[in-house]
Amino acid sequence: MFRHSNGGPIDLFQLYYVFLGITTPSSSTIHKTLVSISEQICQLYNLSMEIYPDILQLRCQLETDLLSKIPDNEYLLLIFDSIDQLQQDAYDCQWLPKTFPKNIKCIVSTLPDHGGILSNLKSMINYNQLPNENIEHLFIFVPPFDASTVEIIYNDWLQIKQRTLSNEQRLFITQWIKERNAIVPLFMKLVFDILCTWHSYDTIDNQLKTCRTVDDCILYLFNQLQLKHNNVLFRRALSYMTACRSGISQNELEDVLSLDDDVLKSVFEHYIPPIQRLPGILWTRIRNDLDEYITEKEVDDSPVIYWYHRRFIEIVNAHEAWTEKNKPLKIDNKKLIDKYHLSESNGEIQANRLITSQPIEFIDDHGQIQYNKRKLNELPEILCKLSPNLAIPIAANEVFFNYSFMHAKTQCSSFDDIAFLMQHFKETSVHQLPKEVLDMKQEIDILLMIYMIVGRLLEEYPNNYVFEFSSRLLNFFGIKPNITHLIKQFDEQSIKHWSLIVPYCQMQPPGSGLVYSMNKHTASVTHLDLTDDQTAAISLSNRIVVIDMTTGRTALDVKLPGLNESYLNSTTLPNISYSNETKYTNIPNKNYQQFHFLVTSLHHMYFVSADDKIKFEKISNIGFMTVEILDLKHALCIITELDGNSIECWDLIHNRQVARLNSFSSQIKYVFCIRSYKMIVVVCQDGMTNFYSIIDLHQTSFTHRGSTQIDQHVNLIAVDESNLIYTYEGSAPIDFIYINLKCIHENKNILSDTDIIKKAITFDRPIETKTIKKIILPNRTRLNINSTESLHSPLFIAMTTNCLCVIHQCDDHNFSYARIDGYFDIVAMHENSQNTIYTARGGIIDIFVWKCIKTDEDTCSHTYELYASIDISSSPVTGIKPVTGSTLIFLCSLANGAIHIYQTEQLHEAYKAVPSFSRTKNVIGTVQLHDTIAVTLDNERRELAIWSYQHSTSIDSIRLYSDPLMVNEFAIISNKFNSNMIFILIILNNHRIEIYSCELLHHEPVFILQLRSTSRVHSTTYGDFLLLTNTGSLCSIVQLSNSYDNIEFKQTNNV
Repeated sequence: MFRHSNGGPIDLFQLYYVFLGITTPSSSTIHKTLVSISEQICQLYNLSMEIYPDILQLRCQLETDLLSKIPDNEYLLLIFDSIDQLQQDAYDCQWLPKTFPKNIKCIVSTLPDHGGILSNLKSMINYNQLPNENIEHLFIFVPPFDASTVEIIYNDWLQIKQRTLSNEQRLFITQWIKERNAIVPLFMKLVFDILCTWHSYDTIDNQLKTCRTVDDCILYLFNQLQLKHNNVLFRRALSYMTACRSGISQNELEDVLSLDDDVLKSVFEHYIPPIQRLPGILWTRIRNDLDEYITEKEVDDSPVIYWYHRRFIEIVNAHEAWTEKNKPLKIDNKKLIDKYHLSESNGEIQANRLITSQPIEFIDDHGQIQYNKRKLNELPEILCKLSPNLAIPIAANEVFFNYSFMHAKTQCSSFDDIAFLMQHFKETSVHQLPKEVLDMKQEIDILLMIYMIVGRLLEEYPNNYVFEFSSRLLNFFGIKPNITHLIKQFDEQSIKHWSLIVPYCQMQPPGSGLVYSMNKHTASVTHLDLTDDQTAAISLSNRIVVIDMTTGRTALDVKLPGLNESYLNSTTLPNISYSNETKYTNIPNKNYQQFHFLVTSLHHMYFVSADDKIKFEKISNIGFMTVEILDLKHALCIITELDGNSIECWDLIHNRQVARLNSFSSQIKYVFCIRSYKMIVVVCQDGMTNFYSIIDLHQTSFTHRGSTQIDQHVNLIAVDESNLIYTYEGSAPIDFIYINLKCIHENKNILSDTDIIKKAITFDRPIETKTIKKIILPNRTRLNINSTESLHSPLFIAMTTNCLCVIHQCDDHNFSYARIDGYFDIVAMHENSQNTIYTARGGIIDIFVWKCIKTDEDTCSHTYELYASIDISSSPVTGIKPVTGSTLIFLCSLANGAIHIYQTEQLHEAYKAVPSFSRTKNVIGTVQLHDTIAVTLDNERRELAIWSYQHSTSIDSIRLYSDPLMVNEFAIISNKFNSNMIFILIILNNHRIEIYSCELLHHEPVFILQLRSTSRVHSTTYGDFLLLTNTGSLCSIVQLSNSYDNIEFKQTNNV
């Protein structure tokens, strides 16, 4: 604690220092480091926190919820030492908070030329774009030691250890140090440890004189220690410790050394003990001599030992002398063979080595199930280092097709870990692999395809592992031997973890066109877009994540202010101009740090830079009607509030209002922006429509271009880059009208209502459901349409309650539409293939292809087909974005934060090869089972379906009620005289009762009864229905039969 010199209040100063990567369990990984920092801050300042599994969530919590709550008069210094000691996935530095309050400082250190860490740190703070006076103090180069400093440090260290050197030794060290211009700390430490082993009478080792680098010193140290200890034991111990991913425990190392016959034979040269296990004291002696270079940390909830510095790992891995292989078990010492009479067994013995058991799952002292994380993580790591001939069979038998292992792995490991492991075996070279090994690899590839679909779901619900895999793999039962073996394990072993047995293939099998799956968000993705060059995807949830499409890595992770409402959409400005005089050049999108984003919610809008800085913000208590960029280069934004009568144009770069429009004939109903013409269209409540343009960007003022009156019976209005389109309500004789905006833009005069050309369209075949819910427009700036295709290219898509209508021009004079039946939430068009329509409802994606065919009668007919379908069971789809290119690829975003990439042609092939599964049009809300059938009712209570489900799912019959009718209740009974015949009683919201045969639900009812009040229905075990009204009366509806197949129902008197 410190007091100011002026006697002011005492400020509290806290220091948090962590040497990353290896020194303590809490710094073993970035996740544990962030958790440790957050917990200590919470303890110091009495705050609360959540322990998230995702690093970005922890960073966001630390940055926004914890650091910001530290009192202004208290100071915190965070020091992260040696980022280069972390795993490579931490080199992007995305885990570091980007902004800090003024009372908090952060210092990081790293090697300047290792893994691109320094350039990533500079990129985080826009180093190359800042003035020199603002950045010269941010990065400090720490120089190596000079000879005089080293000599002073050596004298102090010798004094602490109460050691001294002879004159000859001191002279040698002084001269040796002076020959080196730059001495790094590790080199200085190694040399000092070597000279501490000298006696006063020892002569100078000539081999030491040749040591010029850190690597030379480490090898010299190892050579000296292997002379002191058992040569084979020392080399194998170092090899096994280094081979493990992040270290090895003491017991594990002793177990492995005890399983190494070369080690045991080198130790037991003169006798064979009854227990063939390495004496623990031998490794302890080696560890004591390496104690200065070995550290203990926590990995997979177990204490392990590992190298203190990365250079030791690299030396052991780089020199063949330290990576020898194991050999078969056999005693080959002739004296020991004769002594223990092993001639008949050819020197082989049954060796009891007392190896520690390695169960995958065990019960701890508190009765809780625990998993052997060391085995779950280290076994795959070791297999990845073996040759494919050895690794693939072991991986198939012990890992991927081992139910116990994979169940535990999904419980303990992240999606990225498991996907990386499977991807490693998928990318393994197949060169010269025998057929049986190649077949195993192909089966592993099938598992990877499934895991890429369901992996994110399993990360949240790991107990679903059996269901998600077996429901997709059953088609391979009896065909693929390893998959067959895995399914048998599901049936035999999964009952203790998962009670649901899957009798048949219920989900889309692998090979469904999934190219890649990314989970970059922790909340639902509300908006998805692509840059113009298609190299980056911009996704919006509670933050903006820009994904490099060429690598799949996160290019930007932009933090947004926390709101109590969802963000709705975002607009990306890849390269803005900070002055009107600046020449606008098309800088490649790879320069992500130049990106700016306009994000909006109902009541908030923010203009945010790539480094999280808010350049502009505005709040509306009423809510925004329109927040849209009119000019991407100069960041001109049009803003209108709900029920407003004015329009504002803001320069977001300079945070100033540059123009304003008001005094309209009535309240504003719609505002549209046409960027290509720098035009806005204002539609008022009374139908008056005004057109304005910005002619001169230097003056940034609106010029009135014309006005027209629109009928007040208009249903919806939409604007693309060249047309204003408005549709009419059901009673109107006109289907839609469109106005060509190019004519208004090119005309220099102010146009009146009569000057503006409106083309009214009435279809020969009216749209059955005239009320249009939504208009979907193509992106005409990206559409690749040649002159011969322009007629049939879609003008827009009209979404009604039960279909899509693709509006297009069939010939020079006629417009018509292709009708696609169905219920849809999301619709998108492919910019390179205008006949391909992407739709989604819930978690189901359907892809349709429509055609306009010229007939002999000089008319056009329209057809469509379901080109492909996929059920993404893990989450509802929130957005679809097709990618422009020669190959039909599209992205879809999900409510669980995942983003999938699919190849349309592969989806089509999978859809042709495997029949699609039956499904209702609406989302199922209620299910009742009765013998061999199931009855489902949708959430809207209008679609009743009868299913058979014994061997495969199929819909036998459906009854669909139209608005305003709804199903209040239903009940099911069997025929008294024929148990295979089943009846269903339905109570509608108009108190009408209908009874149907379940096989003939789509036919007329066999019994009708109109009640006067609300009632409840129950079925009896003897095949009758009981009705209880809200007036308290009770009656029954009973079955009567005149013959075997003739069933009638009759209402009895009140009971």
